[in-house]
Amino acid sequence: MVRFSSCLLIALAFLHYLPTSILADNYVVVVIDDSGSMDESMSTKNGRIRRINAAKNALRTVLSNLSPDTKIGLLALNQEGVDGNWLYPLALVDREKLLGVVNEIGANGGTPLGHAMKAATDALLAARDKDPFGTFRLLVVTDGEATDAVKLEQYLPDIIRRGITIDVIGVDMQKDHSLATKVHQYRRADDAEALNQAVAAVFAESDSATDQSGESDFDWIAGLPDEFAAEALAAVSKIDNTPVGTTAAAENTTPEEAVPSNAFPNMPNGSPANNTTNSGLSFGSVCCCFGSMIFLGVILTALLQSGKRRRRN
Repeated sequence: MVRFSSCLLIALAFLHYLPTSILADNYVVVVIDDSGSMDESMSTKNGRIRRINAAKNALRTVLSNLSPDTKIGLLALNQEGVDGNWLYPLALVDREKLLGVVNEIGANGGTPLGHAMKAATDALLAARDKDPFGTFRLLVVTDGEATDAVKLEQYLPDIIRRGITIDVIGVDMQKDHSLATKVHQYRRADDAEALNQAVAAVFAESDSATDQSGESDFDWIAGLPDEFAAEALAAVSKIDNTPVGTTAAAENTTPEEAVPSNAFPNMPNGSPANNTTNSGLSFGSVCCCFGSMIFLGVILTALLQSGKRRRRN
């Protein structure tokens, strides 16, 4: 039978993945397609504009209004930056520096989306390893299919299984990108205005997932006893933050089998109700766990509200 302390760990980890307002830090990596086809033109209300310039305009608009505590990274498919294809490695936003980098982006080369999405995800996973209470998003802005399709098919299920939210914007494409049905959100951008709106929408959604009160990642456990807080952190630390493609599970996972981003990775699925051995959860254990979840939810909500009232006063 699962002991009560184990139930507490499961409950705490489960509660962490519920939609709440306690998440404080926001991490976004933008993968921008700078392939040769992005040099072609697309429609705008004032005539025509190069796709790459429309993408740069959309990024400039969003970056100019980013919260100063946002962590952002910018990765190109072809252009060499300070660290491989990183034009701006994942870090706190420096608007002036980032806008300067965006201005220099050109369009020439192929579309190695698989390689770029792995690199972007690995950076997000490394950040999540240090800050498990943030939100982590990968935005891909592209006008074409991957030239390294085999790599993309290999890495994509693992990226999704890791719980990284993927947004893709298809720029002036005749039909939806093949990623449209495989990622969390796909948006078409058939003209420059739609591209502006799509990029802005992704960042707006990312901002709305964070705590606007400005609480730090660990404020929510500040009122808990030390040993209880330690168990909470231990539960959350079980999230898989290893680089994409480094585990055996990743090689055998299909997109249909991938764990949704709001699911706890190691929760047992379909455990028999009559299994009373230590290797599974009995019916009584399940009741215990859910009872713990409800109890802890009440306690944590009360602590959060109490802490916020103290800060306002």
